[in-house]
Amino acid sequence: MARANSPSRPTSRPVGFISNDPGASAVAERMAAAGQRVLHLMLDPAAHIAAAPRLEAAATVSDIAIECDVILLALEDT
Repeated sequence: MARANSPSRPTSRPVGFISNDPGASAVAERMAAAGQRVLHLMLDPAAHIAAAPRLEAAATVSDIAIECDVILLALEDT
C-alpha cells in the first residue's frame, strides 16, 4: 500500500522554495514547468520571480511553512 505522500500519489500541496540567489529561481521554474506546484520566496527584495503556471510567489516564510510539506532552500553564502 502506497503512503499518502509517496511519488505514486501526487499531492496538490505545493513544494516550498526559499532562495536568496536569483540564479536559483531557474530550479523553481523548472519544477513548475514539470507540473509541480511551487510556492517561491525570494529573500532578496530586488530579485524578481518569473511568472509561470504553477509557480506562485510567497509573501513570507510563514506562508510556505503553513502551505508546504516539503521545503527546499537555495541559499548563496557570500
